[in-house]
Amino acid sequence: MEDEVKLNTTEASVRVVINQQALKKATYQMEKTMSTIKIDDIEYDLDSLSKEANEQLKSIQFVDQELARLQAQSAVLQTARGTYANALQAALPKDKKPKN
Repeated sequence: MEDEVKLNTTEASVRVVINQQALKKATYQMEKTMSTIKIDDIEYDLDSLSKEANEQLKSIQFVDQELARLQAQSAVLQTARGTYANALQAALPKDKKPKN
């Protein structure tokens, strides 16, 4: 976590964009090659699922992707906040002492 605070926001943004692209690629490959799904220790053939079950599965996949995107965005914002806090600390006058 300490290393992340030292990154500037541009570097963190680039890392997140790369991670999001990798996630999209991995998700696409998973969807392309996945023919079964295991839910509660029961394996289902995707071709045999009802239209409603397939729609629910796609909704879950969408939500998972959005959660991953928001978590990545949160990491960028936390990094930016740390960077701004460090910059603020550096910009404050050094001769001030804490009040008791």
